[in-house]
Amino acid sequence: MIESKIKLDFVKLEKALLALEVMAYKPMQEDRGNIDATIQRFEFTIELFWKLLKHILESKGVQVQYPKDILKEAYKGYLIDLDGTVYKGAERIPTAEIFVKELQDKNIPFLFVTNNATKTAAEVKENLLKNFQIDVTEDHIYTSAMAALDHLSEWNIGKKVLVIGEASLKQEVQSAGFEMVDEHPDFVLQALDRGVTYQQLEAACLAIQQGAKFVATNPDTNLPTERGFIPGAGALTAFLKACTQKEPLIIGKPYPTNMAGAIKRMKLEKDEVIMVGDNYNTDILAGVHYGVDTLMVLTGFSQRVDIEGKDEQPTYIVKDLSEWEV
Repeated sequence: MIESKIKLDFVKLEKALLALEVMAYKPMQEDRGNIDATIQRFEFTIELFWKLLKHILESKGVQVQYPKDILKEAYKGYLIDLDGTVYKGAERIPTAEIFVKELQDKNIPFLFVTNNATKTAAEVKENLLKNFQIDVTEDHIYTSAMAALDHLSEWNIGKKVLVIGEASLKQEVQSAGFEMVDEHPDFVLQALDRGVTYQQLEAACLAIQQGAKFVATNPDTNLPTERGFIPGAGALTAFLKACTQKEPLIIGKPYPTNMAGAIKRMKLEKDEVIMVGDNYNTDILAGVHYGVDTLMVLTGFSQRVDIEGKDEQPTYIVKDLSEWEV
C-alpha cells in the first residue's frame, strides 16, 4: 500500500515541478495575479515534496508529523568545525554552546573536526571546557593529526615516520604505535612546526626523494595573528613540494580523507551526517566534495557575499546555530 502511495507521489511531484518550471521561465510581468499564482504553485510543489518524503520515511518505519521532523530524522550525526563555528578565537559564541548542549541532551552523536594538528584531543577538550564551558570527551574530537594517523594505519606499509611537527603531534604518533625516525622512514608526516630547522626540512626532502610517502596534515598556508599573517602548515608543505617535486596526500579539510575518517569513527554513512562550519573554502567544500550535506553558519570567516556566484553551494545557511533545530 505504502509503495503505491510513493509511486503516485513521484508522479504528482514530477508534474508539479514541470508546471512550476514553465511558470518560472515565463517573462515576469508586473501582474500581481501572475506573481500570486507562481507563489501558490511553488507552495503546492513543496507540499507534494513533503508528502513524498513523509511516505518514504513511513515505509522505513519512521513516523514524522511535521516537515521539520524530516531534518531531525535525516541527520543522525553532526561533524562540527571549531574556530568560527563553536568559538571565534578567544570569543565565545553562546548560540553554539547551546547547540552543543542540545546535541548532548538528545544523545545525538557529534564530532568536532579540526585542521589543527598542534594540539592533542586532550588539549582541545581542556580548551573547550576551560574557555568555553563546553564539556565533552576526547572521543568527541577529531584533529587532522588523528585523521592522518588513521590513514597511515590503514595503508599498512610501515611504522617508521619522520615527523615535521610539534610536541603534540609527536605524542599522537607514538601513542598510535608508530616509530619516529630521522632516516629511512616509510612516511614523512608534516604539520605546522614553529621550531622547524633547515636540517629537519633537508632530512624530510631527502626521505621523500628516496621513496617515503609524503603526508601533510592540512593545507592552510597562513595563520592570522594580532601581528598579521604568519606561515602555516601549508607553507612548509609548499617548501617540501618545491624541493622534491612530489605532491603530498593532504589530510585536512577541504580534502576528503579527514571527512572519511571522521564518519568512519562515528560508525555512520555519509548521507546520515551533516558538516557544520563557517569557512566555505574548508568546512563547506569538505562536505560538498565528499558528498555530505553542509550547514554554513555566518558566525565566522565566510559570509553570504563570499559565496555569491559559486557553483557549489552549502545545503543550508543560517545566521547562527539558534536557527537550526536538532
